[in-house]
Amino acid sequence: MRHHERVDEDADILGLSAANAAAALSGAFVVNGSPTQTAMADLAGARSQAAQLAFAGIVLLVLLFFTGPLQYLPRSVLAGIVFTIAVGLVDLKSLRDIHGESPGEFKLAIVSAAVVALAGLEKGHFAGSRFVAAQACAPQLSSPFGGADAGRSRPLGSEAGNART
Repeated sequence: MRHHERVDEDADILGLSAANAAAALSGAFVVNGSPTQTAMADLAGARSQAAQLAFAGIVLLVLLFFTGPLQYLPRSVLAGIVFTIAVGLVDLKSLRDIHGESPGEFKLAIVSAAVVALAGLEKGHFAGSRFVAAQACAPQLSSPFGGADAGRSRPLGSEAGNART
């Protein structure tokens, strides 16, 4: 979208689904869209699938010939590279737009991002899903007959749509 190219999200999801089904059947790792890899490709000027083949070739060369020397590379260096790329993916204008349109979704985005940054991806996903569940349950818990009062009997005609005249 940044380069005003046609994007087919359905084809992307279908491709990822097929790749994950093949990974599940073969016992391979889960396949994802890797936003940081996409950002690196974009920064390098890649505009076609040939770039992905070149990246795969480079990874193969590193695995075959450079695993030994790179084993001493501190994880903090790798984290710094990934972090630098990830920061470039943050779109503040879109966050402002989300805040204006749906403050609840904005809170979800901020909470999830903060937990991912501080505690890791898995805990960030868990915190985000818990936040969504809490938001979904909040109207029921605040209603007079939801939450702790759910077991109490209600007067006749108190349910919506069943009022007697």
